[in-house]
Amino acid sequence: MNDLVFLRHGHALGALETGAASDSERPLSAVGLAEARVSAAHLKREGFSPAIIIASPYKRAAATADIAADLFPGTRRLVLPALCEGDAGTVLKVLSDTALPEGAGILVVGHQPLLGSLAGLFLAGPDLPMSPAGFARITTSGAGFFPSPDNTLTEHYTPGGARN
Repeated sequence: MNDLVFLRHGHALGALETGAASDSERPLSAVGLAEARVSAAHLKREGFSPAIIIASPYKRAAATADIAADLFPGTRRLVLPALCEGDAGTVLKVLSDTALPEGAGILVVGHQPLLGSLAGLFLAGPDLPMSPAGFARITTSGAGFFPSPDNTLTEHYTPGGARN
């Protein structure tokens, strides 16, 4: 069994508010920075320790991944453009091709609606809602990272809100 966490980036400012030239350059707001810290700290407190952090290259997702990486020093990092392109097939292939020892975890940082769809696929169920800096923690039923109806939703978390 392995843990897989899909973490949505924290609240981001709009392009008009920041003067960002494109959606990819939108930064986290002060609230988003705080939310990302709360979620990453919660994961650490709950015993999650990723072997790899896979993140979208967009500024807000990269900043969220950086916050998590600060709590998990030495964790391998991978930037995956498919996470901002909505390319579920590529993300699934990268996850299934990632060979890690039993019990190792992956943290995936990206955007909605893709992360909610991926969580649903891994659970063989409907898409999951994901608030900013919210996450779905899934325990896989066997070695590796593959969708299966036998995978378990360990936690569905919203910072500052109710947990599902």
